[in-house]
Amino acid sequence: MQFPGSMRLSTTTFLQVFREVCDSLVHHGFERLIAVNGHGGNIAALTVAVNHYFETTGRRVFLVQWWDLAADVLASVEGPMIHAEEAETSLALALGQRVLMEEATRDAYDRGQAVKDAGLPWTSFGKYAMAHRGPGVIVPMDMLRDITESGVVGDATKATRETGERVLEVLIPRIVQVAREMSGKDR
Repeated sequence: MQFPGSMRLSTTTFLQVFREVCDSLVHHGFERLIAVNGHGGNIAALTVAVNHYFETTGRRVFLVQWWDLAADVLASVEGPMIHAEEAETSLALALGQRVLMEEATRDAYDRGQAVKDAGLPWTSFGKYAMAHRGPGVIVPMDMLRDITESGVVGDATKATRETGERVLEVLIPRIVQVAREMSGKDR
């Protein structure tokens, strides 16, 4: 919320919106639902949402996170994948979004150090990236406002349209494959 134009929903409102969107789709005949997450800050809320929806309706919603489906391509991206960094900015470029690369920055590249520098608590087991490997402790994303003026956590200066296109080349067919497999049909 520290960045002008940002909006948020409380977790309670988010869960209700998620439920009503799913209920609306079911009402219109969609029997199998897939939620595609594009924001790491939504991981926890969406995980709760899909589980709560199943518990209260008996309907399954599968959660697809773009960085998980494209993990093999993203392995070539240097540094953390947190917020507005190389991977996300590359995707924005590939999708034709307006990106002011002359203003791109490298900020809070070492999230743990940035959090410590801000005088906030941190653990060496803190999960640092969407594609975190190894043991980890979940650290709230609300620390973002305390560690970066730009909103970048990583290195947006390394972003290229070509990197974004490589991600999209595998991501789109994989999302389509998930949808086909979920439909139970081969078409």
